[in-house]
Amino acid sequence: MKIKGMLLAILAHSTLVSASDYSSWSSYREITINPATAGGITAAETHYPLLLRLTTPGGSGAGSFNFSQAMANGNDIRFTASDGVTDLPYEIERWDSANGTADVWVKVNSLSGSANTVIRMYWGKAGAAAVTNGSSVFNSTTNNFKAVFHFNNSTGSSTDVPLTPVNNGTSDFATSSALIGGHVRNFNSSTSNTGTNTANYVDLGASSADTGFMNSSSNTTLGAWIYTTTFATGSGSYGTIIAHGAGDNAEHFLRTTRNTSTSTYWTAGIWNGTDYRNDFSVTNTAEAGNWHYIVGTYALDASGGTITLYRDGVAVGTPSSVSSAFTASVQNWVMGRYGANTTGRYFQGWLEEARLAGKVLDASWIKWDFETQKANQTCVTFGTAQSPVGVPSLVYSLNPAVYTLNTAITNNTPMVTGSVDSFTVNPALPVGLSLNKTSGVISGTPTTPTAMASYMVTARNSAGTATVSLGITVLAPPSNLSYLANPVVYTVGTEIGNNSPTVTGSVDSFTVNPALPVGLSLNKTSGVISGTPTTPTAMASYMVTARNNAGITTISLSITVNNVVGIMASALASSFQARTVGFSVEFRLPVSSISGERISVMDLWGRTVWSQSVATGITQVWWDGIGSNGLRMNPGLYLVQMRGVGLLGHSIMIQRKITYTP
Repeated sequence: MKIKGMLLAILAHSTLVSASDYSSWSSYREITINPATAGGITAAETHYPLLLRLTTPGGSGAGSFNFSQAMANGNDIRFTASDGVTDLPYEIERWDSANGTADVWVKVNSLSGSANTVIRMYWGKAGAAAVTNGSSVFNSTTNNFKAVFHFNNSTGSSTDVPLTPVNNGTSDFATSSALIGGHVRNFNSSTSNTGTNTANYVDLGASSADTGFMNSSSNTTLGAWIYTTTFATGSGSYGTIIAHGAGDNAEHFLRTTRNTSTSTYWTAGIWNGTDYRNDFSVTNTAEAGNWHYIVGTYALDASGGTITLYRDGVAVGTPSSVSSAFTASVQNWVMGRYGANTTGRYFQGWLEEARLAGKVLDASWIKWDFETQKANQTCVTFGTAQSPVGVPSLVYSLNPAVYTLNTAITNNTPMVTGSVDSFTVNPALPVGLSLNKTSGVISGTPTTPTAMASYMVTARNSAGTATVSLGITVLAPPSNLSYLANPVVYTVGTEIGNNSPTVTGSVDSFTVNPALPVGLSLNKTSGVISGTPTTPTAMASYMVTARNNAGITTISLSITVNNVVGIMASALASSFQARTVGFSVEFRLPVSSISGERISVMDLWGRTVWSQSVATGITQVWWDGIGSNGLRMNPGLYLVQMRGVGLLGHSIMIQRKITYTP
């Protein structure tokens, strides 16, 4: 026996789920497990070890396979979930490429009891390293197997922990009528009920693990494929398949029982001073010479429990109720006879797939075992070979993209490597745009302005997915551009108040044509006009344009820059004073020969809020703070102008900034 042959994986081993890219493997096929073809399946199972049989093309097995396409030792085979990337652990029990046959165990992470389960098999990768691993398929952590005996080797013995099998007898393995893996364990004792320790059996030994899964508070399942060559004869004769204990105090046992000279039973039971067992009566001639899957489940606790017997995947007999406490002891496990009982009570026949589990396997699990492991099973079907595809890559030619409201866009076509089955996007594209789920092309006419946002486009095929973040903005052209003051009159050497625009929609930039009067400037981002004019300029129109990627809006702005006459060179400027008195402002005018005087108060945007003509010779004028609209003006900074005509006929203008603080 081999460590990965007869006794597999009595290890506390956790299986990690990994994902791999098999696009460089030459072939794959889908494998479907159909519960509808296995009557009696009612429950889903997890971490189920599924047997797959492969045969040469044209062979009788459902898994017809061309072994010449894989490595001679099967090192390149791999198994995944239906997504093609989630690895499934597996164990090769037999790989005989010369004769075109193989038996492989695959741990299916989730096996449905109501719908088809699909997995994949990959092959065709020269130089691939072997990853077959029995302890990842059968182990005490994920599916609670304590020992699994494949009997897949032809000679020799094996050791493993914690049970230590020791062969007794001369006959070991046989190949005749092997059900799984090419070999069976042959128990060909010369007598079925008496004999010495030289008869054929396997002593599995004892260890501390016995009390870890065979004690009064734990559950147990014992089972095997059984081919009985000769049933025990005579009342009280037994053919022991698996037993735990010493002598008649077997504690747990799975056996054939001859209660009378004519009645034979399959039996699952325990002995704890009282014999509790579940029997199923059979006819010797009908049972001998045929394979049967016999399983006993022991749901035991400190106060009793239940024993259930299964034959070929179906519960048989009447489940036995254990009505008293069961206390196990540390004893040897033995196949082929009762423990150390010198009378032997040997089993005569062959065993396949003998298993000890530290839990009660449910009825659906046991039914799956029978239906998928029996000869000519129909639950597992193999699809046709296909070539795998690689995970796609995805890039868009325009990213980010800015579109104009109500204008058809130029198709944004993706650049993709590898095949793609479908495209999806999340969240939904802006209203009016659509994604072609087959080609990935984005097209349409956007009908709603949309701020810049990211849209995740995903391309997928059977090997995986590729995702790209696509930035999209839908802009409406700006509109309704206006300025706070228009027209405006400025004075050389006097800083103007900021003339700010208002506009509907977003604006990327402002421009003006022709250039503004010398000393004035346009902020290209905000559109504000500011500065101090330095050159008199006749009234002219200046076209201000606000633009974004969707379009433009314009306005004609009228600007005049007047010259200052004599303000800085004469006493006129210094003699023009203004002060706030209560809610009013007092203006003191220069004593000079000026005619046609007018006092005007303007806000910082150049809008006149109050104006009054002044008769010649008047040197004091009061403003009560009431604007031309009849409302009191708000505190703040204002511009005061005095205009008139001098003796020589020159225009005179004097300006002052005042702070109105009533």
